[in-house]
Amino acid sequence: MSRKRNAFLVAILGLMVAYYFAGYTLPVYHYESADREYSDIEVPWKGRDLESVEKYFDEYRKRTNNPTLKLYRTSSRIWSAPNLWIDNLTNRRWSLPYMPPSPRPKRVLQIDNALAGSPMGKTP
Repeated sequence: MSRKRNAFLVAILGLMVAYYFAGYTLPVYHYESADREYSDIEVPWKGRDLESVEKYFDEYRKRTNNPTLKLYRTSSRIWSAPNLWIDNLTNRRWSLPYMPPSPRPKRVLQIDNALAGSPMGKTP
């Protein structure tokens, strides 16, 4: 009985490890401003973090002279990927309010030629 139980536990553990690696996700998180005129992305596995998104968003608020404009998260948590479970529960991005994404979000960082000389005009 003990051998069968051990084999069963090893099989379950093997399936859990296989599921973890088969479901390994490298996420990209999307953000938009309340006026829907600004959007940006966070790509943690490439070094593009939430602080970068917030920095560029602050520059956008200054440029548009709208200091009360809010940044919204338009990405949902990905519960189907076990490697993201801890992030889904602890990361600061999830404290930002959620808003459904625009059908065609604008990428201010890429399309605004007036900012070509500033850090905001560079594509992240």
